[in-house]
Amino acid sequence: MSEERKENFGDSPVDTKKNIRAHSRIPIKLELMTERIPDKEKRGGYTKNISMDGLYIYCEDPFSPGEKCTVKIYVGGRESGTVVHSRITIIYVDDSGMGAQFTSHFNPESYQHLHNLILYNSDQDAEKIEMEISQHLEK
Repeated sequence: MSEERKENFGDSPVDTKKNIRAHSRIPIKLELMTERIPDKEKRGGYTKNISMDGLYIYCEDPFSPGEKCTVKIYVGGRESGTVVHSRITIIYVDDSGMGAQFTSHFNPESYQHLHNLILYNSDQDAEKIEMEISQHLEK
C-alpha cells in the first residue's frame, strides 16, 4: 500500500480507498465478551467505537481475520441487563485489538439497543443518524 493511500485510524494504518464507511462510528468504551464459533473460546475486551455495521474491539489476544464469533456488549455495565448480543466476523487485527463486522443480531432488542446507543451517543445530527439506520434496514 502506498504511503499516500494510508491514513491512521487509531493505532493502525488503513487503506482509505477501502475505508469508505456507510455509517457513522461512535467513539465509546463499553465492556464486552466475544466467543469464537464453534469452539466457544472467549475473549474479554472493550469497544473503541461502534456503528450499525461493526465495531473495533480493544483486547490483548485478538481472534484472526475471517473468524466467526458472537459478541455481548454490556450497555451500562454487566449488571445493567442491557446487552447487544450479535454475531460478528473479524475483519482485521492490529496491535491493540480487532475490527469486526456485525452479521446478525440474536433478537430485536439487541438491534434496538444498538440503534439507541448510536443515536444517543452521536455528536452528529440525529436526522443524519436516523437516515443511516433506515438505510441499514433496507439492506
